[in-house]
Amino acid sequence: GVVWAGDRLPVVIHDLDISRLTELVWPVMLPLIAAAVVVATVGAMRRGGPERWVAVAAATALGDVVVTLFSSDRFSLGWYAGRTMTIVSSAVVLVALLTEFGAMRRRLTRLEALQRTLIEHVAGGLVMQDRAGEIVVYNSVAAEILSLEVDPADRRVRVRDAVRAVRPDGSEWSFEDLPNRVTLRTGRPQPAQVVGVGVSPGTTRWVQIETAAALDQGGAVDFVVSTLNDVTERHTAEATRQRVRLECLDTIDAMIVSDAIRTVFQPIVDLETLAVVGVEALSRFPGSPLHGPDVWFGEAATLGVGTRLELAALTAALKHLPDLDPELYVSLNVSPDTLLAPEFSAVLARHSHRRLVIELTEHVEITDYGPIYKAISSLRESGIKVAVDDTGAGYASLRHILTLGPDIMKLDLALTRGIHEDPARQALAACLVAFAADVGMIIVAEGIETERELETLRRLGVRFGQGYYLGKPKPLLRSRHRFALPLNK
Repeated sequence: GVVWAGDRLPVVIHDLDISRLTELVWPVMLPLIAAAVVVATVGAMRRGGPERWVAVAAATALGDVVVTLFSSDRFSLGWYAGRTMTIVSSAVVLVALLTEFGAMRRRLTRLEALQRTLIEHVAGGLVMQDRAGEIVVYNSVAAEILSLEVDPADRRVRVRDAVRAVRPDGSEWSFEDLPNRVTLRTGRPQPAQVVGVGVSPGTTRWVQIETAAALDQGGAVDFVVSTLNDVTERHTAEATRQRVRLECLDTIDAMIVSDAIRTVFQPIVDLETLAVVGVEALSRFPGSPLHGPDVWFGEAATLGVGTRLELAALTAALKHLPDLDPELYVSLNVSPDTLLAPEFSAVLARHSHRRLVIELTEHVEITDYGPIYKAISSLRESGIKVAVDDTGAGYASLRHILTLGPDIMKLDLALTRGIHEDPARQALAACLVAFAADVGMIIVAEGIETERELETLRRLGVRFGQGYYLGKPKPLLRSRHRFALPLNK
C-alpha cells in the first residue's frame, strides 16, 4: 500500500504544478526526515517488549511515505530513499517476528525448567501465573485447594465462580489484595498469609499462600509462583482455642463483676504445740471442680487479665480479715506482676499490715529482680512479711530465696510428700532447716498428709507446717472463727 501510494501521489502533485516547490523543499526535507526516523527509532528501541519493533517499523514506513510524496521522478534520489525505507521497514518487521519467536521459545523453556524444579520441591499446591495474571502451571493439589477448572471456550484455567476468599476475621478479600495479585503489581514477594477459600456454601478451606516473583532480564515480573498449603485443620483448631479463650475471658469478667470468688482458709500450725498460728487464704471459683485455682490463674495470666483476677481474689480474702482471730496472721498468694501493679498497694492499704504475709508465687519466670526487691522492701517497711513458695521444687525458688531474702521459706509438697521414707528428701530438708537458722528465716512445710510425715519433719527441726492432716481449707462459718485441728493430741 505504501509503494502504490508512493507511485501515484507524485503524479497528482505534479499535475497541480507544485513540482517546482518539491524541488526546492526536497533538499531540506530529506535530512529532517532522516533525523526524525533516527530519533523515533532510538526512542522506540529504548522501550521493552515487542512494541519497540512495531514502533521502528511504523517510523520507517512513515518516512517512506513522506519521502515518496516529495519525490516526483522515478529513479530519483527520493525515489531510491523511499524504496530503501520500505525494505528497511520490512526487514524490521521480520527481525521483530524472529526476535519475539526466539524470546517466546526461551520463555517457554524457562517456564518448563521452573515447573520441573518447583514440582519436585513443593509438597503442597503450586500455581504459576504469567504477567497477565493467567494461570499457566498448576498441580493437582492446587486444583483441589482452589477448585480450579479449565474454561472450555478458551482453555484458560480459572477459579470457579462459586469460590470466594475471606480473611481470618471473616471479612472478604478484595481480589486485588490477594498475595499473588500484589506480587504481580509490585514484583515483591509476599510473606505467608492465610486466606479462607469458600469452596461451597457454608464450607471454607483455609489456605496458607506464599508468593514470589520470577523476573525477566529487564527486571519486570515474568511469572508469579504461589505455593499453597491447606491449613484448615490447624486454623480450625486455633479458632476453637480462641473461642475457648474468649469464653474463659467472659467467665473471668463475670466472676469479678459479680463477686463470685469464694475464699477458704487452711490453718498453719506450730508443729511442736499443734497450735494454729496463721492461715493461708485460698481462692475457689464457681464451675467445674476439674478447673482448680491454678488453672484459672494461669489462664487469666495467658489472657492478660491475671493481675485483675488476683486483685479480685485478694479483695475477696481481705474482706474476711475482721472475722479471723486477731492473733492469726493471713498468708496471701501474689504473683510478681501483681506485686508490681499500682492497684496492689491500694488493696492492702485498708487493712492491718501486721497480720499480713505476702506469699510470692511464680506463674512466669522473673527476669529482673530489681523492681521485685524494691517492692518487697517497701512492704517490709510497712510491717508486712514476705514468704517464698515452692522451696525445694526447683532452682527458681532457691534463686528467689538468695536474691530476695524472704522472712518465711515454704517447703514444697514435692519435698514433704513421703519424706519419712526417703533419706534424700530428709537430707535436703535438714540442709534447708540449717540454712534458715543461719539467716534467720522461718520454715513452713506444705502438704503434710500423714502422721509419719509430721513426726519426720518435727525430728528434722521444721517448726511450722500445713496440710490435710493438720486441717483442710474451709470457709469461715462465723465471726472470730477458731480452727479446730483434726488430731488426737
